[in-house]
Amino acid sequence: MSLTNNDTYGLSLRHTLQGHTQEVNRIAWSFDGHLLASSSFDGTVRLWDVQTGLSSHIIKEHSGPVYSVAWSSNNTLASCSKDEIIVIYNASFETFQVEHFERAHHGNIYDLAWSSGGWMFASCSEDHTIRTWTPPSHRPIIHNGHSSDVFCVAWQPQGNEIFASGSSGGPIRLWDTSTMIKSQYVRSL
Repeated sequence: MSLTNNDTYGLSLRHTLQGHTQEVNRIAWSFDGHLLASSSFDGTVRLWDVQTGLSSHIIKEHSGPVYSVAWSSNNTLASCSKDEIIVIYNASFETFQVEHFERAHHGNIYDLAWSSGGWMFASCSEDHTIRTWTPPSHRPIIHNGHSSDVFCVAWQPQGNEIFASGSSGGPIRLWDTSTMIKSQYVRSL
C-alpha cells in the first residue's frame, strides 16, 4: 500500500524546516512541546518554533558534527558531538547559559539521553563506554561492558535507575544505577 495521497489518511504537511546545510542526525521535542531541536553534520544545533516553522536559535557550540540532542523533563537541552564534548543549554534560552563537559569521552559521542526525572543523563561513545552524569558535576560514572562502539542509550520511562545501551558488536545491555556509586550490569538482550 502506498501512502501518496495524504488527504486520504488525514495527514497534512504543517511546515518544512529548512536551514541545516548538511545531514540532520537527530530531532527531539522539548518536554513542553513548544520547540523542536535538531542536530546536524554542519556542526550546529537548531531550535525550531513548531507554531511558525522558523528556526528560533542556531547554536554553534561544537567544532564537529553534532550527533544527538536530548531534552530533559525540565526543558534543559543537551547535545553531543564528534568533538568529544557534551554541551548543556539553559532551559530559558534567553541568556544562553552553556555548560561544556570537555573530553567527556575518548572518541565520537554518538548519543545521550536524560533520565525520566531529568536530573541525570547517560552518554555513549566509540570508546566502548557509557557514562552517567549528574550536572553540574563533571565526574561521570563509567560503565564498561561493550566490546565495540556504543551507538544508543535509553532510560526506563518510569524511575531513574535502569537504562539500556546498544552497540555495533551485539547485545543490548541493561544497567542498574540505583547505588549511584558504581552501576551494576543487569543483563544482555
